[in-house]
Amino acid sequence: MSISGKIFDIQRYSLHDGPGIRTLIFMKGCPLRCRWCCNPEGLQRRDDILYDSTLCIGCGKCLEVCRFDAVYLSQEDGFQIDRVKCTHCGACAKACPSGAKTVAGREITVKEVLDIVRRDKPFYKSSHGGATLGGGEILEQPEFVYEVLKACKNDGIDTAIETSGHGTWEHLEKILTVTDTVFVDLKTVNPALHLKTTGVSNTRILENLQKVNDFMGKEENREKVFIVRIPVIPNMNDSTEIAVEAGRFLKDLHNCTSVEVLPFHNYGEMKYKKLGLSYEFSGCPNSTAEMLITYQRNIIKESGRDVVIKKL
Repeated sequence: MSISGKIFDIQRYSLHDGPGIRTLIFMKGCPLRCRWCCNPEGLQRRDDILYDSTLCIGCGKCLEVCRFDAVYLSQEDGFQIDRVKCTHCGACAKACPSGAKTVAGREITVKEVLDIVRRDKPFYKSSHGGATLGGGEILEQPEFVYEVLKACKNDGIDTAIETSGHGTWEHLEKILTVTDTVFVDLKTVNPALHLKTTGVSNTRILENLQKVNDFMGKEENREKVFIVRIPVIPNMNDSTEIAVEAGRFLKDLHNCTSVEVLPFHNYGEMKYKKLGLSYEFSGCPNSTAEMLITYQRNIIKESGRDVVIKKL
């Protein structure tokens, strides 16, 4: 029987998250609650119902099919969803003719993922691209992720993962054996700040980063790429002190290929509205070039690592 997993999106023809042209598979479920998260539809393992009031045509079909009294008419925003009563069954989205209500989340088998990934093999070959699994958090569904990556490798497709590192080492180590490029997000080394801004301790994450470094140092893994990514969030982790702490930690990751500094953006704000969630960073300015360059220089000074500012 084919293993299945829960995803919320598959994006083709991406130029991020690995070399060349890539297909990105976004996993459902994440143990972190980063306050700036740009993929809130990936936090829960369950399906999520998104509502875009600008697409609502006022037909009322969602109201008719809802068995839980979770849809109501708003004079300003059409047929809204009562998030307390909603059971995420998806009936309203299925009945919606305009796409105002949609479901984020679907079960998919390894074979189904591979069939989609294979469609772009000619592009992978010409650009040295492949498939990248991210999320959400891949370590929430480790067996499925491993089987997808293994299937890709068996088919000659380059593989990459993006992870917070928050999971068991046994699962992550197994996944690394079928991964060509690994991106690990490092929000902050500071324990108190990490707990405050993500809702979880960073103890396991830092331990796993050290273990990934050791894994990459083995002779048979020398050709794999290990990249640490640091999102620079205004008024969160953008201070010189936090950058210096990160640099000192990275100094000991001798097998880290490079470090990427990621700019903050508020592209995910509309998703929060569609999910009926408040967005803490509404109106927050994006990272400035000066902020990113200063952060980059502080990390280079402390770690001696190659640090790249990414434009996403």
